[in-house]
Amino acid sequence: VSFSRRTNDVGLILKPEGFQVDTEATRHAATHWVESWPHWLEEEGCFWEGHRRPSVVVSDIAPQPFLLAMALRVPAMAVSNFTWREMYQELLGEPLLATKLDAAYREATIALVPQMGGTLPFSATKAVGWVVRSATRSRQEIRRSLGVPEDAPLVYLSFGRAAAGMEKEVLSKGHTPFRLLLTEGTPGPKDALYFPLSDTKSQDYVAACDLVVSKAGYSTIAEAVAGHVSMLLLRRDQVPEDRCSLERIEGWGFGEGVEETDLADGLWVEKAVDALVRRDQYNHVYAAATLDLC
Repeated sequence: VSFSRRTNDVGLILKPEGFQVDTEATRHAATHWVESWPHWLEEEGCFWEGHRRPSVVVSDIAPQPFLLAMALRVPAMAVSNFTWREMYQELLGEPLLATKLDAAYREATIALVPQMGGTLPFSATKAVGWVVRSATRSRQEIRRSLGVPEDAPLVYLSFGRAAAGMEKEVLSKGHTPFRLLLTEGTPGPKDALYFPLSDTKSQDYVAACDLVVSKAGYSTIAEAVAGHVSMLLLRRDQVPEDRCSLERIEGWGFGEGVEETDLADGLWVEKAVDALVRRDQYNHVYAAATLDLC
């Protein structure tokens, strides 16, 4: 595999010590990011001069790779449940930014839209199922490796790189009456368990848990759904992707939302305990659902 390191997108900039979007910082970063596209395309063009032209360009979901595909005269495929166009349009309301994003996304030959996808700005789309990796090891095998009995409640807690450090804040409010599974390197209580960053199959660990506490990101949700694990998801109505995803999850009965204030003051623990008590209910909901897993 040959690759070059590039800044493909800037995402959402969060306010310090919180989960809410800093719209001014995000507007500044997004504006400079779009302005950098010509330089990005020039560097990528130089990279491909030394390599055989690709058969297809796939992006999730940076827009400028579609401009690269147009320059290389190869087809391009998007794979995502959202785009930065609708995210930034609602959060920032910048018409010029939206226009440039639209122009890039229109160059995609086709977009594969997994579950929880909205109306996306592509000329051709194809709806697909849950795009997620199936577990490669059983719940029992993972629990044995962690030293957790089969009947002991295990809760996976993670808020992703964008909110790095928030796990420590959320866990500082007192004891949790269940075992916690955290990502390696996350500060946690003495009895917390960790899965190593060197193990790339995070879906195996999620499937071995009884509850996921997370922001409403697609990958974590999809892994929880694939493992039939219930969820407590951060409610951020300000963020279009989060709002849409949580509405779907609550509508299907796979989990429920939790307010940032509940995370900040420790009330999420009570909600987690209630969700663990109702594990059989979630098992029935999943058993009755028809899940198209890719």
